[in-house]
Amino acid sequence: MDKNLFPSNTLFKYSSFIKHLNIYKISKSIEDWDRTLATKNFRKSNFTKLICRSLIQLFIENVVNLHSLHVSYGSFDDIFELILQNSNFIGNIKNLQLSHLEMSVSTIKLLTFLSSNCNSISSLSYQCYNNYEHQQMMGLSQIIKSQKNLRKILFRSPLNQSLLSLKNSNCSNTLNTIIFYDIEFKNIIILNEVFNQLNVLESIHIIHCSYLDTKFVQQIININKPFKLKSLFLHEVSQFEPYDLLLQHFGCYLENFESRVDNEPQLLQLFKSYSI
Repeated sequence: MDKNLFPSNTLFKYSSFIKHLNIYKISKSIEDWDRTLATKNFRKSNFTKLICRSLIQLFIENVVNLHSLHVSYGSFDDIFELILQNSNFIGNIKNLQLSHLEMSVSTIKLLTFLSSNCNSISSLSYQCYNNYEHQQMMGLSQIIKSQKNLRKILFRSPLNQSLLSLKNSNCSNTLNTIIFYDIEFKNIIILNEVFNQLNVLESIHIIHCSYLDTKFVQQIININKPFKLKSLFLHEVSQFEPYDLLLQHFGCYLENFESRVDNEPQLLQLFKSYSI
């Protein structure tokens, strides 16, 4: 067989064009692939980590300039250490998604690096369990405070600490979109002092949140900024008065509405009365 038919160097380095990296999806795909091969030489976790690390190393060697980084569900200490040894790999990311990280020394190092060296993030999504660790939230706070071009942020975490990160932050003149996802608004009393510092806030989106009571709605109404409520997705409603009050002020701006509430006819009638 003529070996020249299969050159070792490809004409096109596909990996150098990688812009979006989801470490969890890569790891999951390798695990699925491993099942089809029925690999016996390695423990499954070691095999997955080896292949995943090799792929990241390949991206780094091909001078990939990442635009988006998504890290979620699981421990990736080896990969975090590899990335930290090659800081240019994630130095210019614009879109950062962190979901349910397992805390470790390497995770803390990664969060610290992101807050100190990546200040061009324009979109940030952060999700963690209610039993979050203090170091995890401190890491998130530092990332938020360090950003100079942050335009959109999604919170799915204990809210007080996250919101306070926006106070006196570098993004007060850039942040225009805030998304609350699966948040408990219970005992949240700091909306005014935080939101009134956001000079270009345009819209908020409330997605499947709970404890949206009259006191919380009144905080939203009292904010002295001309923002709009553009999305309202409901999965529970204990009383209708807060929504009536909310729609009086923001009903004409609402663009996205969804309800999974059992007593839906009464709720829909309320929304119809505001022509939504």
